Amino acid sequence: MIKKERTEPAKIHKLEALLRRLPPSHQKYPLIEKELAMCKAGYRGEQALDFYLEYLPEDDHIIFHDLRLFDTRYYFQIDTLLVTPYFILIVEVKNIAGKIRFDEINQGPDERWYVWRKDCLTHFFSFNGIVQNCPTGCTFMIFPIFRSITS
Repeated sequence: MIKKERTEPAKIHKLEALLRRLPPSHQKYPLIEKELAMCKAGYRGEQALDFYLEYLPEDDHIIFHDLRLFDTRYYFQIDTLLVTPYFILIVEVKNIAGKIRFDEINQGPDERWYVWRKDCLTHFFSFNGIVQNCPTGCTFMIFPIFRSITS
């Protein structure tokens, strides 16, 4: 059962409005077009996931899309949160074309980190938690928040 529907991101509407107001000759026009294309691709990737989620039985799970939560200091966003009687699954959707390279970075005996790279973008994640990078460069863990709720 879907408790919070997925909606088109406001950022897409804002970028489209900005492009309508800027002349195509503006120096930032190509950058805004590229940002809009990336946002739309991300949204299409999230919609593609929804197709598969529709096959889940209606009565044994709850789905929340596009959650924006506060962890006492920062806001963070979760693309999809799937809650069942047995587990909570946080889904971060990426819609990326081309080759992606995954490298393992060992941090200790009980902790494994991985990095995936696409072009000049680098993203870190761990199976012990999920690392969310915000535009200002801050990084914080999401999963431990939910682990404490469910235990």
